Amino acid sequence: MDLRTLVQEFPHAGRLEAILLRPTRRAPAISVNSTMAVADRGLDGDHLAARQPPRSGGGKRQITLIQSEHLPVVAALAKLDALPATLLRRNLVIPAHAWKSCLALGDTTP
Repeated sequence: MDLRTLVQEFPHAGRLEAILLRPTRRAPAISVNSTMAVADRGLDGDHLAARQPPRSGGGKRQITLIQSEHLPVVAALAKLDALPATLLRRNLVIPAHAWKSCLALGDTTP
C-alpha cells in the first residue's frame, strides 16, 4: 500500500495543539495562536522565515512537526517528569491522528 492510498483510507479531521515560533536563533520558543505560512520560507515570525532561502524552493526544514504523543516518551527518556513542547525545536505540535491532515497541506491561498 502506498502513502496516497493509506492517506485516503484513514481520513480524520486535523487538530493543531500548538504553534511555536523562535524569533531568533537559539531563542526560547514562544507559543502563538496563529501565524502565516510563507512559501519557501516557513512560518511568519520564526527566525528561519526571516532569512533568504538557501536555494530555490526553500530549505528542507521550513516547518517542523512533532506528535504530541511523543512528548511524554521523550520526557521519560530524558528522565524528566514532563517536557514542554517549547523546549524542542519544532513548530507544530499535532496529535497522531492529525498527520493525515498535515500531509494534505498545500496551497492555502484564499
